[in-house]
Amino acid sequence: MRKLAIIIALVAVCSTAAAQITVKRLPVDIAKAMSGRETLTRYVSEANDTTYSLVLYTYNQFAGYMTVTLGDRSQATAILRSMYDYTPASKDEVIELNNPGNNRAYYKSDLGYKQYVIFGDDDAGSRLGGYLGIKSIKKFLAALAEE
Repeated sequence: MRKLAIIIALVAVCSTAAAQITVKRLPVDIAKAMSGRETLTRYVSEANDTTYSLVLYTYNQFAGYMTVTLGDRSQATAILRSMYDYTPASKDEVIELNNPGNNRAYYKSDLGYKQYVIFGDDDAGSRLGGYLGIKSIKKFLAALAEE
């Protein structure tokens, strides 16, 4: 009788523990550039909504990485294409990316390497900024077209 009570208690505990386990979908890296400092990721939510984002290494060495949400595939392609085709009117012109995260960026060219500095705010309110090169944008556009 005692063994039966222990087995019933064990089954009750295991069944409640199994009910608490949920499956979470992880982001998938589609393309990486600059040794992993610039990554294009795809995330499929539980409602099967697919969103794309950029994960960029920040120039603030203590912050690590920042995420720039690009939206669905058509939005991501349109944003990256407009960034690739953009010609700045002035040296330090700040542009709106018109992405779901309302990020801003400016175009920068150092020693012939053309890139954007994308700004965003983290939860603590400190300013974050990440670099995204023009060659990386071209690579990400090709990866989106293949997918």
